[in-house]
Amino acid sequence: MHFSLPTDNFKSTTSTSRGMTLIEILFAIGIISILFIGIYGLFKVSIDVVSDSKARAGALALAVERMEQIRSLPYASVGTSGGIPSGSIAQTESVSLNQTEYTRRTFIEYADDPADGVGAADTNGITADYKTVKVEMIWSVRGTTRTYSQVSSIVPVGIESLSGGGTLRIQVYDALSQPVSSATVRIVNTTGTSTVDVTTYTNVQGFVTFPGTPAGTGYQVTVSKSGYSTAQTYTASGSNPNPTPGHLSVAQSQTTSGSFFIDRVASLSIRTLKPIEEKMWEDEFDTSASLTSLASTTVTGGGLSLGVTGSDYFAGGTAIATSVAPTYLSKWKRAAWTATVPAGTSARVKVYYDLAGTPTPLPDAALAGNSAGFATSPVDLTGVSTSTYPSLALYASLTTSNSAATPDIRRWEIDYDKGPVPIANIPFSLQGSKTIGTTGAGASIYKFLNTLTTDSSALFSTSTIEWDTYTLTINGASTGYDISEACSPLPIAIAPATTLPIDLYLSTHTTNSLLVAVKDSSTGNTIEGATIRLTRTAVDTTQTASACGQTFFSGLSSGTVAGGTAYTLAVSKAGYQSTTVTGVEVSGATSVSVTLTPQ
Repeated sequence: MHFSLPTDNFKSTTSTSRGMTLIEILFAIGIISILFIGIYGLFKVSIDVVSDSKARAGALALAVERMEQIRSLPYASVGTSGGIPSGSIAQTESVSLNQTEYTRRTFIEYADDPADGVGAADTNGITADYKTVKVEMIWSVRGTTRTYSQVSSIVPVGIESLSGGGTLRIQVYDALSQPVSSATVRIVNTTGTSTVDVTTYTNVQGFVTFPGTPAGTGYQVTVSKSGYSTAQTYTASGSNPNPTPGHLSVAQSQTTSGSFFIDRVASLSIRTLKPIEEKMWEDEFDTSASLTSLASTTVTGGGLSLGVTGSDYFAGGTAIATSVAPTYLSKWKRAAWTATVPAGTSARVKVYYDLAGTPTPLPDAALAGNSAGFATSPVDLTGVSTSTYPSLALYASLTTSNSAATPDIRRWEIDYDKGPVPIANIPFSLQGSKTIGTTGAGASIYKFLNTLTTDSSALFSTSTIEWDTYTLTINGASTGYDISEACSPLPIAIAPATTLPIDLYLSTHTTNSLLVAVKDSSTGNTIEGATIRLTRTAVDTTQTASACGQTFFSGLSSGTVAGGTAYTLAVSKAGYQSTTVTGVEVSGATSVSVTLTPQ
């Protein structure tokens, strides 16, 4: 029998069957992928757990190995190389086990048992009653540091004894004399029969004790902590023959104590700047070069006037000056002009700014009355925002109702303050007040004394400076500048964990100068606006303290008490008792501080 299937139906059935199969395959692959990812994640976690457990087991085995080794030693031999007590055990070593790299640290110290008294109260005078051993293992798993430690006590057989040793006690304080815990204390001594080099940490009371320290001299102590300053003992040398503090000595059966002060470091930034100066843009109309447009006006004979048509003046005309756009603009101050206005004429001035390249009058909200123009000079610009209007220009409108007469503007100006302007690459000396000894002649040797330099942006900064009071000086002869103002006032007092920005204002160097700071006696803060009068024979000058409470007198002659040429300062301020300071000597770059008492 023969029969046939419709071609269209066959194609349709075949196409549908293939489409469904593809979807099912994709769906199955998706499910298998999800299951595989889950199984893989579980497998990876299992591997990590096994690896971690294996590494920890290795750390336990290595710690036990070291502890058993120590327990097998005679009591007198229990100690570390360079440690207190001394022995043959390495303080730090690298060990490999089961493809894991470990750092093994062993710390052994004497312990003072409170059962027979502690320290000076010990009934038999022996503070090294037994030894405490700590073995610490350190390793890394997937970038994470892991640790494991064991601690044990090793007790001597029979009666405790201590031969040839004393006790070394180190106390660590902060700037307020409060204990500093977890500070690193390193003791080094290379002068004895065996080298001592041991590091440990202060307890919560801020001290660490080394009973059984071998009697001797030359114990070098260094105290530090992350984020803190450091303190140490110093070696006597040709450059520091009288160190303070020098290395410590330990006597038999005696306790040697040393106190060290560290605290959190501070941040200091110093900018060197040229002070704010009064500047002026002006045009005396010698030419029209400083005008961007002239409409029916002309510049002739040193003045701006209406132009002439035939034999008559134009009825009206305008002119706009070039924009004034100072760099380091601090403040707009005023606009001023000189005008001749005959009867029947007028001259008005407006202040313009640049609006997307188009000269535009300042709105009255920024400068009241500007839309109508000003007939009277000067105009106060101190209320005009320098950030909104960084450039200004003057606009003149001249009119006449008498064709034979013209108003005339002879000169105009815009006054402003410029600065402070950065002065780059200025070297300066910074000296702390803390000392580490004296020279043979008795001169102080300072812990911090460095010559530093501001960078190309006129900035020096550090985030690791120690708390102290610092003297800052600039060599005027070599740099060409003197310090004319410092906010904050000099010397610089830096407290722990603070951030102190200082702006140094520099003026042209003169052989003799005087920087005066005025302070409130009750707060220690500087006083703005105080009146400061400097007098001497043939000298009488008065200045006002700046916002930083200071003023600077430059170009002075030297003055001494012995020579009868010393200066006198008279300082006053409303709300304070006035004061007079006599015998002010000036030699080179001199600075003085004057204190006023509130009334």
